[in-house]
Amino acid sequence: MKYITRQLYQSMQGLAEDKVDEFQAKWRRACDDYQALLSQIKPELCPAMRDFAEKTFHDGVVRSVEQPEQSVLILEIDAARNP
Repeated sequence: MKYITRQLYQSMQGLAEDKVDEFQAKWRRACDDYQALLSQIKPELCPAMRDFAEKTFHDGVVRSVEQPEQSVLILEIDAARNP
C-alpha cells in the first residue's frame, strides 16, 4: 500500500511522547491522501471492487487465498474481530 505503509506504522512503535502529535499528523495525512485517491478512482472500478473498497479488514485474519483464474482472486478472511 502506498499510503499506510509498514514504515509509517513501524515509525509509531515506541514513539516518544513529544512526537505523538507529529506522528498523528503524518498518519492523518496518509489516510486523507488514500481517501482522496480512492474517491478519484472509484467511479472507474467495477461494482465488486467498489464494494470491496468499502470493507474494513482491521484485525481480520487471512485464512486462505486462491486464484482460480487470472482475473479472479478469492480471499477468505475471518472478520470476527473487526470493528
